[in-house]
Amino acid sequence: ADEREQEVAELTRLAEERERGLDELKREAEDSKRSAEEQHMLAVEEHKREAEVQKQAATSEKSELAEQLATSKAEAAALQETLAEKAAQIEELTAQAAEQSARVADLQAQSKAEAAALQETL
Repeated sequence: ADEREQEVAELTRLAEERERGLDELKREAEDSKRSAEEQHMLAVEEHKREAEVQKQAATSEKSELAEQLATSKAEAAALQETLAEKAAQIEELTAQAAEQSARVADLQAQSKAEAAALQETL
């Protein structure tokens, strides 16, 4: 009977040890699960932050491009105005050149007439 009691005590001790081991494994599994969930949440948060940074960068780039487009349009308008001014100057210079050519032709005709008149008097 003593031997039987010792055997029961030993089996009870082993069962309790196994129970403690299972409890420990259970705690470790819960800790691992909790750690994995935390890491997942951190990864999700990091992904959200990265997406927000990319969104802000895209918005900033879009804003810069819009600014560059507005600047380019303003420069194009200024160049168009300069071109129109130069075209007007060319027209004015062409008209002046035509006037001067007509005056030169008149003066030449006048000189020829005076030379002919002078020739007749001689």
